Formats: sequence, structure tokens, C-alpha cells
Amino acid sequence: MDTAIITALITAAASVICQLLVQRSAAQRSRSEQDKQNSLLLYRLEQLERAVARQSGMIERLSVAEQRISAIERTRTQ
Repeated sequence: MDTAIITALITAAASVICQLLVQRSAAQRSRSEQDKQNSLLLYRLEQLERAVARQSGMIERLSVAEQRISAIERTRTQ
């Protein structure tokens, strides 16, 4: 074989190997970023669930308070 053909084949093989390494690195980086985003999303969802639970508790207490106020007002008007 001619040295030019051998050089071209070696260059092509090196190019393919480099592209595969770059692609693998990008995939790992993408997975890492996706894991970070998922963690942040789960954290924010937990915070939202806590806020909703606090609000639900407040609504229940407000409802009980309104019922007590109504009962007091009825007893005063009688």
C-alpha cells in the first residue's frame, strides 16, 4: 500500500475515535445537567407541597373559626 493511503486511513480512524470520545463526553455532561435539573425540580415540588399543606391547614382553621364566630353571634342575638 502506498504511504498516502495508510496515512489517510490512520487519520480517518483517529478522527472517528475523537468524535466518539467527544460524543460520549457530551452525553455524560448532558446526563449530569439533567440530574441536577431533576433534583431542583423535586426540591421545588416538595416546597410547593409544603406550602399547599400549610395553606390547607390555614383554610381548615379559618373555617372552624368562622363556625365558632357564627355560633357566638347566634347565641348573642338570642
